[in-house]
Amino acid sequence: MDRSWLGWAEIDPADDVCAGSQVSLKLTYHVGKFGIDDGGSIRIARRSVSDSEPLQFDDPQSTGYTKVSTSGAVRLNCKWDRRGHIRPWRGALQVDVHDGSLGEGDTIEIVMGDRGGGGPGFRIQTFREEEHIFKVLVDCFGTGRFEEIDGSPVISIVGGPINIIQVVTPSEAVQGEPFSIVVRALDSWGNRSDEFRGDVSFSSSDPNAALPPGYSFAEGDRGAQRVGGVTLNTPGLHTVSVKDGKGREATSNPIIVRRERPELSLFWGDFHGQTKQTVGTGSLDEYFSFVRDVAGMDFGAWQG
Repeated sequence: MDRSWLGWAEIDPADDVCAGSQVSLKLTYHVGKFGIDDGGSIRIARRSVSDSEPLQFDDPQSTGYTKVSTSGAVRLNCKWDRRGHIRPWRGALQVDVHDGSLGEGDTIEIVMGDRGGGGPGFRIQTFREEEHIFKVLVDCFGTGRFEEIDGSPVISIVGGPINIIQVVTPSEAVQGEPFSIVVRALDSWGNRSDEFRGDVSFSSSDPNAALPPGYSFAEGDRGAQRVGGVTLNTPGLHTVSVKDGKGREATSNPIIVRRERPELSLFWGDFHGQTKQTVGTGSLDEYFSFVRDVAGMDFGAWQG
């Protein structure tokens, strides 16, 4: 339906935010031509898998404090419910209109993580999501039927500053045959660190290994990169290590180096991945690129 009837919403700021950080976000709903009758409501829902903290309305000095106001001459009642909407949009804030009605052009302003009373803000979810939607629904006439507005507000949640560096390798290799490894910079929540830049160098427990000269992380890598050209030349159990310019270092999982390729090989993967098309998050491209380029797995399967 055209947004002029159900209304529209915007969020400020709409900038990227770091996963797990304390933020303050102002969502403004603009009432459409239908208005909102006495007993009507708006609902702001989040995905079931989000671990953003619950919103609260009682203690302005505590985390998650949310302030709700309106330009109209009505009374608002606010409630946060972990099961306030339907799967896969479970957690929801509902704002009910009482003692009057709102007309076209009125606004409802919701500040999630209001800091005016000394609170630290609102802790956003701890994992990355390129399209984090605040789904806005409206029950204009108090019938209990909520309709989604056109164009709910969206922000991107990205990885925070680097906390550790890791290197992931295959569990098996054949003497003299090159393979690739994944190097990833992770934040304190285990997300890849989008802002990581710098050079990394490689070493190995195999004294005869042939290794890449190094790698320079750039903006497009977003904290993770698959690097090829690693060759182990000594049979046995070995590892590959990585070190960045700040002295952070890590050692890989063990690698069994065989003289010849065995009849059966060991592969790692995930059979049950889900995206925003069902009850997960992210797109199909995001899922498979994570499997290959961040998790360093050999295969992945998509279940919906």
